[in-house]
Amino acid sequence: MVKKNLRSGFISGYTDKKGYFKMENKKESVADLIFSLGGYKIDTAVTVWTQHGKK
Repeated sequence: MVKKNLRSGFISGYTDKKGYFKMENKKESVADLIFSLGGYKIDTAVTVWTQHGKK
C-alpha cells in the first residue's frame, strides 16, 4: 500500500504487479509517501512538487 500524507489528510492506493502506482495530484507542494507491505519495514519518502509557468 502507498499512502500520501498531506496536511489535509491521507490519500492511499496500491501498486500494480510491477510496483507502479498513480495518485491524484493535489495543490499541496510537500507530502510524505508512505510505503507499507505486511512483513516488511514501513518506509517514508518526503516529496516536493512545484509547477513552473502556466499549465
